[in-house]
Amino acid sequence: MQRAIIGPPVTRGRENREVRAVMLSLCADLGRSRNPVPLARSPFRAYRREVRDPIHDDAIREDLDQLGLRHFLDVRATSRAMLGGLAGRQRAAFAAAVAERLLHEHHHLPERERAESVCHWRPVLDVIWSGLCGQRDGKLVLAEVAEAVGCFYLSPAYQGRRHDDPRDAADHAAMGAFYAAECYLHGCVEFASWAGWRGFDAAAVRAASDREWPHRRPVDFELQAWELAHPTIQAELDHQLADLELLDAEGWTLDGTADGCADLVDQLRSGELSEPVVAQGSDYEPGGPPDAGNSAPPAGDESL
Repeated sequence: MQRAIIGPPVTRGRENREVRAVMLSLCADLGRSRNPVPLARSPFRAYRREVRDPIHDDAIREDLDQLGLRHFLDVRATSRAMLGGLAGRQRAAFAAAVAERLLHEHHHLPERERAESVCHWRPVLDVIWSGLCGQRDGKLVLAEVAEAVGCFYLSPAYQGRRHDDPRDAADHAAMGAFYAAECYLHGCVEFASWAGWRGFDAAAVRAASDREWPHRRPVDFELQAWELAHPTIQAELDHQLADLELLDAEGWTLDGTADGCADLVDQLRSGELSEPVVAQGSDYEPGGPPDAGNSAPPAGDESL
């Protein structure tokens, strides 16, 4: 397994006077990406804060219920409750699974569109997985992950960039991996929850780039509900719940010694769902052809 080399190795028993200088130099490189990071179009209305109110959410939820789909707020609440019942390593595995999907998606972009601030986390996430399944010494893994997190905190990629832009898919991927690393170090619910939120954020960005989706909306369907019904968003929500159910059932194997640990990690890393995302109780099928008789005519770019 490749070691995540973010800076010089940590020395024991003596002070390495060059550590800080070299780490700062390496961290500075993260802030000077050769490739510009493109921003997606404006986020869905259903995601923006000005439409977050209980009455509006209930209307959206009713439409989603008709299709057997999920509201992201419900998934957030369920995920947090389930994470509260898991051990720290299981929470870290959930966060790492979200980050794995985000990095996988980013890696498949054209090379010119990849951000160094995201690619920086690939070897770190590999180290986290090796630590979760007990393939390497736990203390060494903790040291390497802590070093990577410290380097990120010191870098312009963290200090010189805003991290609240919903259009910034690259930042969602980088912060998702960062939260996974923090969760591996501390095992707390918050970092795992925040990783899950970044997974939804990134899915919303990808869904917003689908210009055909708004024109397929049934005439009696809330615009914001239709945005959340996008297959990309629903797939990510289903992934997160499936990962949590898997960890609740088999997460006890993540002690590095129990049989099945490697199989569990492989399943989380693969991102495979046991069942496809299919709406229940309607003729709607994510990714399927629109029903011309039940769709509104094209209405411009009203959703974005």
